[in-house]
Amino acid sequence: IMKNDTDPLLIDFGIAHSPVDAKDENEVIGSVYYFSPEQAKAEHTDKRSDIYSFGVILYEMCTGKLPFVGDDPLTIALMHVHQKPKAPIELNPEIPESLNRIILKALEKEPDKRYQNALEVLGDLNRVFEDPKGEFVKQRTEKRSHWLSKKSSRIFLYCTIALVFLF
Repeated sequence: IMKNDTDPLLIDFGIAHSPVDAKDENEVIGSVYYFSPEQAKAEHTDKRSDIYSFGVILYEMCTGKLPFVGDDPLTIALMHVHQKPKAPIELNPEIPESLNRIILKALEKEPDKRYQNALEVLGDLNRVFEDPKGEFVKQRTEKRSHWLSKKSSRIFLYCTIALVFLF
């Protein structure tokens, strides 16, 4: 975070994608402390990886601590993949339960269980003052099914249309 004349500026956010001109595909970009599990596993990343990183920032802002600290980057990366963080409210009982739930949802290991975009996070953050107990934070309990991708859904649609015309 840097500060200009009047306001703090958040920089170096949105590192879920490698630069186009990256020379080495195995090059690590960013700080392992803010890696999403999918970044740590070198899997596909998207905006939900940024949601995870934002969750780490919220965690650190509310507790004064990072969710995962280790002796070396590999240990920290493995913690992001395999360990659940301690609930922020355990480290700082002063934060509202709703904020605790928002942070934990942003830090879900599976991207499908996290907030899907920044507007969802913003919507819940705006509600913290209205409902500090956090009853509005909805956890995604089921992993989204991937068997019906965009391509296969089109094929399914075309086959269905063809069957309708045949019968």
